[in-house]
Amino acid sequence: MFDISLAELGVAGIVAVVVFGPQECLKALKYTRYIVIKCKKIISSCMYPIQKELRHVEDHLIDLEGEIQLTYDLEEIEKELNNLKKDGKRKTRKKNI
Repeated sequence: MFDISLAELGVAGIVAVVVFGPQECLKALKYTRYIVIKCKKIISSCMYPIQKELRHVEDHLIDLEGEIQLTYDLEEIEKELNNLKKDGKRKTRKKNI
């Protein structure tokens, strides 16, 4: 959607240096860095409580009677089943020998 190539950024940088001068460009880069860091801190401070609640909700679901039901990760169950199958095959092979 917002595809900006390295060449386009380079051209914009050269134009900025020519128009504003090297000193002002350095100040602008420092200010931009400051703003980006500040935005990341604000976003992370807002996302932590949301992620905490989502983890809690993902672990439990409420059924129609209002009781909390545990949820299970299908990938973990699949891994456990595969491990059981491997163990079962090993045991049967040992019995046949």
